[in-house]
Amino acid sequence: MDPGTALKKRLPHIDLLKCLAIYFVLLFHGALYPLGIWPEMPPSMLVRYFSRTILSACVPLFFFASGYLMLSRPLDLKKHTLRTLKFLLLTCFWTVFLLLLLQPYYQEFFSLKELKGHIWDMRIGWNNHLWYLGVLIGIYLVLPVLKAAFDGNRASFFWFTAVMAVLVFGRNTIDLGMTLFNLFVKQEFYLYSTSFPLFSQYTPFTYTAALGLAYFCLGGTAWALEEYLLRIRALWRNGAAIVGIVLCCAVLGILGWRFSLYLKDLWDVVWNGYYTVFTLGNVLCLYLLSLNLKRDIPFLRLISSNTLGIYLVHDLLLKATGPVISEFDFMRTLPGTVVYATAMLLMTLAACLILRRIPLVRHVIS
Repeated sequence: MDPGTALKKRLPHIDLLKCLAIYFVLLFHGALYPLGIWPEMPPSMLVRYFSRTILSACVPLFFFASGYLMLSRPLDLKKHTLRTLKFLLLTCFWTVFLLLLLQPYYQEFFSLKELKGHIWDMRIGWNNHLWYLGVLIGIYLVLPVLKAAFDGNRASFFWFTAVMAVLVFGRNTIDLGMTLFNLFVKQEFYLYSTSFPLFSQYTPFTYTAALGLAYFCLGGTAWALEEYLLRIRALWRNGAAIVGIVLCCAVLGILGWRFSLYLKDLWDVVWNGYYTVFTLGNVLCLYLLSLNLKRDIPFLRLISSNTLGIYLVHDLLLKATGPVISEFDFMRTLPGTVVYATAMLLMTLAACLILRRIPLVRHVIS
């Protein structure tokens, strides 16, 4: 989220991707509408459920944009080291700050010993959205090696990108394939989780770290191949991207819907969708569509430059306003969610702009 915000030359299409990413996050986290899954989803809930499939591109878009920006620019090792340290301190601060601040909200209070224990794990609803920063720090730690390969041996970098894609999207595709095989051949439903040695003891990264690295490297690959992509007629490029998004969202939605019915529990198409080839397809298609934007738009630039701050403060504003907003029937609908997310985008942006004017406070959001 942070890389590229201080660059002198803006890249409008990357600004657009970062804006889409943070807006998708707000649409996902700010949804107040109900989602039922058994015995069947009524049409209104099906529409809501299928509309969420595109939102699984939210965090992957951030990793993709970061890779595009950081791998395409010269690396100053000293500045990068300081940036990595800053992100580490920033993550530690927000982890502890949220654990302290949200205790009255959840009416759950910790002793000092319990607080120390909770610092090392992410509590759902409290600070688990900070997992993105943890993965980003991990990428920062290996960035000098990635950058050296990207600049000095592009073929090796492409090989590594392909390996990461197999470890993430190949593994998930096998999982989904085995799940469908069990369903249609064995007539039993079981969400398969790969245990092949290739995807366990031979994998050097955790699943979330591999996800971040895969999209980060794909961002750099997109930059390296962009000249060739722009040679494709815009009509063909855009047409393929639109068809790709429709197909990817449709298949992901159908799988999630059926899985939810069999599980009698909601199969989250956003979180579970991160690792699928369908989200990968949506990210790449959104990138292709973004290539049409060649003009710098100040409002998009402003949002893009503050995505990290928006990401950090949005959850607090959602918790503060959600209980009140949810009292209105319209806000518990899909159109109401769009209105709410848009309002949250403007409010969090305004909050970030104000906080960035405060000398010490500005360092905790950027």
